[in-house]
Amino acid sequence: MKRKTLSLLIALAAVVAAQAREKININLGWKFIREAIEGAQTPEYNDAKWQTVDLPHDAAVHHEFQKKGDGASSRVGFLPLGRGWYRRHIAYDKAWQGKRVIIEFEGVYRDARVYVNGVDCGGRNPNGYLDFEYDITDMLRDGDNVVAVSYDNTFRSSSRWYNGEGINRDVWLHVVDPVHVARYGTYITTSKISADRALVAIETSVLNRRRDSVLCRLVTDIVDPQGRVVASREAVAPFAAGETFTFRQELSVGAPQLWEVGRGVLYKAVSRVYVEGRYPQFSQNSQPSHSSQPSDVYETSFGIRDIEFTPEQGLLVNGKRVYINGVCLHTDLGPLGTASFSAAWDRRLEAVTRDMGCNGIRLSHNAYPKYVLDWADRHGVLVVDEFFDKWEESYYGPKAKMGDLHLRDIRTQMERDRNHPSVFLWSVGNEVYQQIQADKTRNGGVNMLKMLVYHTRKIDPSRKITYSQYPNRYGDTRKKKDVKAFLASDPHQFEYYSDIVSTNYLENFWDEDHKKYPQMMFMAGELAVGDLGYDYFNYDHSYPIGHFYWGGTDYIGESFGWPLKGWTRGLIDFTNRVKPLGQSVRSFYWPEPMVKIVTRPTSEQSSLVWNDLKMTWTKLEEHWNYRPGDTLTVQVMSNCDETELTLNGRSLGRKRLPAAGTPPELTWRVAYAEGELKAIGYRNGAKVADDVIRTAGKPARLVVSASTDTLCADGLDLAYIDYTVVDKDGNVCPVNDVKISFDVKGCGTNAGVANADMLSNEPWQADSRTTYQGRAQLIVRSKATEGSISVRAKAKGLKAVDTQISVAKR
Repeated sequence: MKRKTLSLLIALAAVVAAQAREKININLGWKFIREAIEGAQTPEYNDAKWQTVDLPHDAAVHHEFQKKGDGASSRVGFLPLGRGWYRRHIAYDKAWQGKRVIIEFEGVYRDARVYVNGVDCGGRNPNGYLDFEYDITDMLRDGDNVVAVSYDNTFRSSSRWYNGEGINRDVWLHVVDPVHVARYGTYITTSKISADRALVAIETSVLNRRRDSVLCRLVTDIVDPQGRVVASREAVAPFAAGETFTFRQELSVGAPQLWEVGRGVLYKAVSRVYVEGRYPQFSQNSQPSHSSQPSDVYETSFGIRDIEFTPEQGLLVNGKRVYINGVCLHTDLGPLGTASFSAAWDRRLEAVTRDMGCNGIRLSHNAYPKYVLDWADRHGVLVVDEFFDKWEESYYGPKAKMGDLHLRDIRTQMERDRNHPSVFLWSVGNEVYQQIQADKTRNGGVNMLKMLVYHTRKIDPSRKITYSQYPNRYGDTRKKKDVKAFLASDPHQFEYYSDIVSTNYLENFWDEDHKKYPQMMFMAGELAVGDLGYDYFNYDHSYPIGHFYWGGTDYIGESFGWPLKGWTRGLIDFTNRVKPLGQSVRSFYWPEPMVKIVTRPTSEQSSLVWNDLKMTWTKLEEHWNYRPGDTLTVQVMSNCDETELTLNGRSLGRKRLPAAGTPPELTWRVAYAEGELKAIGYRNGAKVADDVIRTAGKPARLVVSASTDTLCADGLDLAYIDYTVVDKDGNVCPVNDVKISFDVKGCGTNAGVANADMLSNEPWQADSRTTYQGRAQLIVRSKATEGSISVRAKAKGLKAVDTQISVAKR
C-alpha cells in the first residue's frame, strides 16, 4: 500500500472514531472555595465570589507553611488540611441527544462527592488516588448544567506523606453511543511469542444501554507501530438490554516487533462496534445487513513482550536477563504539589531515566495518573504497580476495615492498567501493620495477604504479584530489639505467600535465604540511599530481579520535623535536578563514561533511625568556594577505570575504580586553594570524561534556561525556567540570598516557584524565590489562547533578564 493511501486511511479512521466516541476535557473554568458549605451542590447556589481556577489544581499547595494547626504536620509538609467545593457550568450540546454522557474524574483527594444539577451521582469516593466516573445522561437538561464536587481532606491519617487536596487530575466528558465498549473494556495478553508470530488474545466487553436486545458485530484490527493493519478479526453476538457481553478473539501477528526495556515499541488494537439491529427480529434464514457506521471505536495501546521470572536469573524480558536499576516515587511534583500536569511528569520521569539512568520505577504506594503509565510504555521503562500503602483506614477513613471498597478499587486499578506493557508486577501493599505487629500477623495478617493475592491473580493471571515488606523477620523479629536473634532469624511469614519476595532494607539476607528456600525470587522494593547508595553492593546481583532506591526524588511530607518540608534523602531535588547523592547512584547505573566532582566540607556524619533502618549521610556540595586554610574531602563519582584529580593544573593523583561489587568511593583530601578543580576519567588509558568546578567571584548576572520555547495553547502545558546566578566568567555562584522576582505577562501564568532548599519557608505559589546554591526555578503555565508569554526576572544588583515563549495550537 502506498504511503499516501495509508495516511488517508488512518486519517479517515480518526474521523470515524471522533464521530463514534467523543472525549472532551473540562479542566478549565471551575469555581472553587476552600470551605465546607451547605447547599453548594444546588444549581441555584451563587458562587460569584468564589475563586476561578483551572484544573489540575492542588488546593493545599497554595497555602503558607505552618508549624501546627489545621492538620499541618511533618507528615504533610506543614501545609494545612481542609475541605472544599468546585463548581462548573456545562452547556448541553444538541449533538448529545441519543448518546450517553459520562463524566470521568482521574483523581480527587479525597472523599469526593459529585453532583449534577443537585443530584448525587453515586456517593463517596474515598480513594483520592484512583479515577472514577458516572453516567450523567439522565441528570442533564437542555441549556445550562451545573457540576459540583465536594472533597474532605481532614482525615489526618489518610496517608503518611503529602497528598495535596482537591481535583488534582484531569476531568473529562465522554460522549458515546448506548452500545459501546465498557469502561476499561479490553484485556490484551500475548502468551505465545516467537520470531515468526505472536498470538494476541483480546477480550472486549461491550455494554448495551439501549432498551432492547441488539445484534452486535465487533471488528478488531491490530495496527503495528508503523500504522499498518497487520491482523483483523470479526465476531457477532446478540445480547440483552443492560447486558455487558465479552467477546474473546485471538489474532496472529507475523514477525512481531517486541516491546523491550529502553525501547517502547507499541501496537494498537482498534475495536469497532456495529449494531446490526434489534434481536431476535432476524429469522434463521435471514442475515442482517452490515452497518456502515460503527456505534463505537475504542483504541487500546499494548506491547508484545514476554516476561519471565526465575530463581536463578531473576527477570527475563523476551528471554534476555534484565536487572532493574530503579527508584521509588511519590505523586507530588514539588512546587505544583499534586496537581498532575503531563508536562510536569515528562520533566520528572526524564530526570529519573534520562538523567539518572533508571530503567524501572516503583509507583509507591497507590494508583498513579494514567499519563505516567503511558509515558513508561513509550519509553520502555518497567513499572511496579502498587495498590495501597496500609491495608485498612488510610484512604478509606477512620476504622475502615478491609472490604468491598478495597477490592473494588483493586479491580478498577488493574482493569485500567493491565494492558500497559510497562507494568510487569502487581504489588498488594507496603509495610502493613498486619506484617509489622506480631499479634496482627497471627490473627489474620497472612490470611489477608493470601486473600489479596488470590483476588489479584483472578483478575489478571498473566502477571506475578508481590508485597513490599517492612524490615523485620519471622514473628516481627527486629534488629533494634535483638541484633543476634535478628541475624539468625528466618524470613517473615509473608514471604512465602506472594510470587516475588520484595523486601525493604533486608537485602543482606537474600544470599542465605536463596540457598535455604530455592523457590524464592528476590527484589528490593526499597534500597537505602544513605552512605551514598552503597547498599547496592550488599548482595550478589546475579540472581535478584533488581532494586528500587528510596526515594527517587525529594518529596513533600514525611519529613524529620520542622522546618524540613519533606523527605530530603532523594536522588533528585524539587527542581528535577540530580543531586550529588544522585550522582553517586548514577555512577552505578550509567553505561557511558562519567565523572562528577562533589565536595564534602565536613567529616561529620548525620544519622537517624527510620523504620528500623539506621540512615547516615554526609553533607555534599558542588562548588569550590571555601576559606583559605580549609581542608576538604573531595569525592569524584566515577565509573571510569581510573580517575585523576587536578587543582589548578597540578595532579593530586590517580585512583583506580575498586573491584566490581565494591563501593566505588574515590576521595582525596585537598587543601583549599582558589582556582580550578578538575576530574579526568580514563578507560584503557585514554581520557574519556571530565568535570570541572571553579571558584566563583561576585554575582554578576543571571543566566536563564527554559525547557521549551513553545507551549500548547490548551491551558495545560508547562515551561520550566531555570535561573542561575553566575560571576563575570560564567561560574555558578553558590549563594543562598539572591531574591529573584518574576513578572509573567501574556498568554501564560505563574504556576509555581522553587529551589532545592527543603528548609525554606518561602511559599511555592509566589512571584519571587530566593536562590539556593545559586539556583531558582519558575514554572509557567500556558493559557488557552494563542500568542506569547513574556517573563521578566529581576534581582537586586543584577540586570533583569527576559524570556519569550510562544503559545500555539497543536
